[in-house]
Amino acid sequence: MDIFLGRQPIFGRKLEVFAYELLYRDGERDFARVQDGDQATSRVLLSAFAEIGLERVVGDRLAFVNLTRGFLTGQHPLPLACDRLVLEVLETVKPDAEVLEGLRRLKGQGYRVALDDFLVDDSNRAFLPLADIVKIDLRAVTGTALERELERLARHKVEVLAEKVETQEEYETCRALGIQYFQGYFFARLKLLHAQVLPTQRGALMAMLARLFHPECTLEQVRELVERDVAVSYRLLQHINSSLYGLRCRVQSIRDAVLFLGLYKVRSLVSLFLLAAMDGSRPALIETAMVRARFCELLGKAAGSQRTDAHFTTGMFSCLDAMLDVPMALAIERLPLADTVRAALLEGSGELGQTLATALAYERGEWAQASLPGVSASRVREAFLEAVEWSRCLQQPQGRSAA
Repeated sequence: MDIFLGRQPIFGRKLEVFAYELLYRDGERDFARVQDGDQATSRVLLSAFAEIGLERVVGDRLAFVNLTRGFLTGQHPLPLACDRLVLEVLETVKPDAEVLEGLRRLKGQGYRVALDDFLVDDSNRAFLPLADIVKIDLRAVTGTALERELERLARHKVEVLAEKVETQEEYETCRALGIQYFQGYFFARLKLLHAQVLPTQRGALMAMLARLFHPECTLEQVRELVERDVAVSYRLLQHINSSLYGLRCRVQSIRDAVLFLGLYKVRSLVSLFLLAAMDGSRPALIETAMVRARFCELLGKAAGSQRTDAHFTTGMFSCLDAMLDVPMALAIERLPLADTVRAALLEGSGELGQTLATALAYERGEWAQASLPGVSASRVREAFLEAVEWSRCLQQPQGRSAA
């Protein structure tokens, strides 16, 4: 599945890059057709924080993201990286009591707030005490009207960003008036970022979300739920190993990721995945990955392995090249897998490679090659049948996995 993300730099007074504004794009065009603002914002957040990776999108700079009312009032989750994100309040959002309370809560968590396309009047004045940056559209206000607007804003503790700066003259005028930040085609046009991501089944995510929010859901059950969906597992491992957490050691299994993040953060991430989920997934591939993951795990256990989760991970991601329609090397390039898992997927080497080869041979009906040292042919057959049953149970609404 192809994803697209628009990015435009924001400059300081010395023309250094201060931040980037991230914008929803639905294809290889310099514009987007936005039918659902919540989904567009979710798509931007998911692309930047989980799929492409924030460090690849903005480096060590800030990220400005347009937010709808639903995100400001807490109906939809935000990434927990409050030190990297500037919440841009769209001009269509009205400062009612619920929105203002939501902004106070977000400010208390450490987020910075920018007001988009803002002109001071009685209808929006209540936003100003909560704002850090005010964006002024130069296509909407110029000359003496711009000077009067800056005089009004000078009474508040806000910085000003001039957007849609398109000429040298406009830049020099804004700079002379004391404006701190600048954005527009005079400096740089919007750049389109492109990446490929795994498809996600909306129905499976909805079922997962319902189970995650069950009052009696435990961390162990969370692990089981996440492992059921290869796309969610992929995104979760990408997210936890990004620069946001600054971990010295890579998190290499879903179990460790869930234990590190905890129930609340996993719930937030899956909620974001759900809102941004797209149709078009290939259920047959998902089912193959599920069966193979469990099959490899059971084979590893039968062979006496101490880390059967690595066997599960190897089997689960063995279909990733087919899901993305790219070579395996490219598919796992940004996925922080253990070297042993990576070697198994790329070269078929090591203990994990041998387990995967056994699973693949059994799937193809090549019984003579479907063998592992110390594991009988009957146990291999039992493991495969158990894996198929495990996968079938997972896909039933009330199904429970085998222990």
